[in-house]
Amino acid sequence: MKKISRNNIRRSLLPLAAGIFALMLESCIIAGKAPAPPPPPPPAPKHTRQGPPPWAPAHGYRARTQYIYFPAIEVYYDLDAGVYVYLERGRWVRSRSLPPSLRRHDLRKMKKEELPPGIKPQQHHQAKGKGNRGRGR
Repeated sequence: MKKISRNNIRRSLLPLAAGIFALMLESCIIAGKAPAPPPPPPPAPKHTRQGPPPWAPAHGYRARTQYIYFPAIEVYYDLDAGVYVYLERGRWVRSRSLPPSLRRHDLRKMKKEELPPGIKPQQHHQAKGKGNRGRGR
């Protein structure tokens, strides 16, 4: 039987130890790497709901005001429903937009009157002595 010397043991274990050391070193390098940054979040959805027009009063006014009246063009704006109310050929019309003949007016610069809740455009219009005469717009 062959005698095993210390040198023979060292020579046979050296490649094994080198392999173990290499594996340990590789695992340290992999563990030390920073994780890839997460993908950016999807863009937030655009605000699709239309809010009040820029000239409309802030939300706190809505408790005290239901309609905004523009005397120069005799048009009302219903804050709750988000529609314009105006007389057209003797009939009251409710519309999301102004008629084409009135769109050139800048409502932000026009004089406005706030009507208290409970006062409807028809009542206010008659109280001002306007009667039911509608302008053909």
